[in-house]
Amino acid sequence: MRARELVSDVPFTRESIYELPRPAASVDTVVCLEVLEHLGDPEAGLRELARVTQRHVILSVPREPLWRLLNMARGAYLRDWGNTPGHLRNYLRTVARPPSGVRKAGECTAEGGCATNKGVLR
Repeated sequence: MRARELVSDVPFTRESIYELPRPAASVDTVVCLEVLEHLGDPEAGLRELARVTQRHVILSVPREPLWRLLNMARGAYLRDWGNTPGHLRNYLRTVARPPSGVRKAGECTAEGGCATNKGVLR
């Protein structure tokens, strides 16, 4: 793995997003990039990320339909209308409703905690 070669003092692990081997609220920030579109149950994955973090979950998914159009423009995955292999779902710019216990940026709780970054926070 190239990341290990570039940054030797940071531990890298491969774990299931559905069952992270960490106690609840045991990390400050979780970064999850380009993963949700590959999951059979993304809500379960989001709940698990929210469970282990104390503060922030930073997410990124490909922007659809732009990504599909760009794939097709370069002649890739034409049979699948530009859908990248392994993508089980596509996400639009807005999220209709986050899973229980997870908030979108800008939402506040009755206890006074507010999400301030773009992304999904606990």
